[in-house]
Amino acid sequence: MARKDEEIIASFRCKNKPVKYIAKNTGIKREEIEKIIKRWIIETDPYLDGILKNINHQKMSAVLI
Repeated sequence: MARKDEEIIASFRCKNKPVKYIAKNTGIKREEIEKIIKRWIIETDPYLDGILKNINHQKMSAVLI
């Protein structure tokens, strides 16, 4: 998938548009859009987990002080 297509999909997803809407307006197959979104989730999960662990650690430290 071309980077430009991913940028278009990301733009629509930031506006909370459903996959069906994105597919209809871009001409990209629905399955391809879902595959890209799943890949994004897999790639960002470790990053988000790290952020949440850091936030929880900071909250616990604040409670102990």
